Amino acid sequence: MQSQKLLFSTWVDHRLLHPDWTDLLKEYQLEEVERNTIMMLEQTEDMDTFTPSSLTIKEVLDEQTLLDYKNIFIELFKESPVAIALENYFQRFSLEAIHSRALMFVGYADHKPVTTGLLLEATDSYGIYDVITRAEHRGKGLGSDMFHYLLTQTENKQKRVLLQASADGKNIYQRAGFQPIGEMVVFE
Repeated sequence: MQSQKLLFSTWVDHRLLHPDWTDLLKEYQLEEVERNTIMMLEQTEDMDTFTPSSLTIKEVLDEQTLLDYKNIFIELFKESPVAIALENYFQRFSLEAIHSRALMFVGYADHKPVTTGLLLEATDSYGIYDVITRAEHRGKGLGSDMFHYLLTQTENKQKRVLLQASADGKNIYQRAGFQPIGEMVVFE
């Protein structure tokens, strides 16, 4: 990846982050950029049906909704090398390939795309990712609405749900019953 000048990131559970591993990552010019709390909810059986008040949520099933998802996602990185890498990724992206494993959603306020969310199903758990809200729409509860909506979309209510929480989102997830179980270190 380095010889081809491709950008990449790696996530490491902090318990596995030995100093030798950190030194190796630095040899490849990877630096620690953030730490997130790994959080878990045992099951979603007690989740009530959720209807967001000011948000219309659509599953990504067509090219326009995928474009809305992509634009919100890339906007988070504002013309950085990461944004360029994500643009290249989405150029090769296939709705058919991802849809069998993940459900992607876009939330619209006043018919404008403002938030995203992704629910990924694994064998024994679900993962919540990409709960992103456009900067000008933050602080209005729209990201929280998307998060709660994702929790109601789990088909197997007995499976646990995992996510990585930034410092900003940790309290929202704890109020929903998620408990911290570790820390993830991100290198880029």
